[in-house]
Amino acid sequence: MLKSKGGSNYWERKFEGQLELNRFGIISGVLLVVGCLGGIATYSGAMTSSPQLITILIPTMACLATLLAVGPVKRILNLGLLVLVIDISIITYNFLS
Repeated sequence: MLKSKGGSNYWERKFEGQLELNRFGIISGVLLVVGCLGGIATYSGAMTSSPQLITILIPTMACLATLLAVGPVKRILNLGLLVLVIDISIITYNFLS
């Protein structure tokens, strides 16, 4: 495995370069997924429960603010993944109960 001075290998740097190259496509995709999934999670039953609504609202707004500020792509993807996991778990909880 090729190592550089920064500690990351060649393929990781190449992948990060592709992320930066496709920044605006990633931003639009994350915006679509986070926005729609947040609305579905809210509609699935979180409107009647304040703790669920707050659990959805804070990470979603953090992700959307990072998108609006055109933050680092890694942070956008990490927040998007966090929001995705939270929203799917709340949707699943509300449909099963």
